[in-house]
Amino acid sequence: MKIKIPSSYGGYIEVDALYKIGGQPHRLSLKSDGKVTDTISPEWNSFKQLEIFIDVEYELLVKPSSKFNFDIPPNGEGRLGYSATWDASFKDSDLKLTQQGSQPKPWGSPKQKGDVVIKGSTATAGEDKESVRVFVDLIIEWEDKGVPIPFTGGVGASKGPGDIVKLEVVLNLKMARPKKAEPPKPEPKPMPKITRDLTSTEVYFGVDTKTGKGQDKLQPSSLRDLLGWAKKIKEIEELYQVLSNGKVDIYLEGNTSKSGSKEFNAKLAQSRIDAVERALKSQLSSNRLAIVSVPKAQSKFEEEHDYRVDINFDKGAAESAIKALQK
Repeated sequence: MKIKIPSSYGGYIEVDALYKIGGQPHRLSLKSDGKVTDTISPEWNSFKQLEIFIDVEYELLVKPSSKFNFDIPPNGEGRLGYSATWDASFKDSDLKLTQQGSQPKPWGSPKQKGDVVIKGSTATAGEDKESVRVFVDLIIEWEDKGVPIPFTGGVGASKGPGDIVKLEVVLNLKMARPKKAEPPKPEPKPMPKITRDLTSTEVYFGVDTKTGKGQDKLQPSSLRDLLGWAKKIKEIEELYQVLSNGKVDIYLEGNTSKSGSKEFNAKLAQSRIDAVERALKSQLSSNRLAIVSVPKAQSKFEEEHDYRVDINFDKGAAESAIKALQK
């Protein structure tokens, strides 16, 4: 809404203020003191520029005074315009307003007629994160043969009778910010396939041909078999991690035949377990294996498969450890 400000020089100064956002102009309701503070709520990320316009139209008649003795009082009429523009940048839930150059800027083609003129002085514009401001001081001047002579006591003006019109427009932006998008949850890694041949294997020992007693040293063929099993474990990275870091128990069951005393066979079973444990730590490149020794001491039948160590771990325990690793 336009306002008319009476002047001590006679006549009036009419001021109008508008803002334009998203291409649509809107009038601001100025108060009688030439100030306005307004709050607008545009949609988030709905505009690229925000502009504020101040339009001033005047018609003045300078009354004679003791200081100025005019035969004919000077008079004048004219129109001024000022504008300030900000570029708006939206990013996620943040807004940045950037002022364009030195502002406010005069706009249009002011018409000025007569000896009394109004000129804008000490005009500034500023912004923060959610508001913009435009300040314009209007100084009334009398031109004597084209030379302006201020009548007001404004900054930089000679002291004398008169007035200065201060215009202030404040525009606050209040917008519903979008919620920051939650980072997408990573897709759960698929559980590696743990087949039966991975959860258990056997390592065989030979027999001393001279004594006929079972040995506790691994044969080359058995070492190759154990190396092949360890290689398959290493190919499944997550399974290898939980086994090599001792997160899953590895059971070593030592077997012997019924030949020999119970004490001898118990010692032989443990010796075979120790041999397999050393080989496993070497081939799995880890000293942190969770080895559980289970010496059986003596089997019911004296057959070749009695000269062995069974290696196994629980598939369910391995999968649980892998799930904990994937979190």
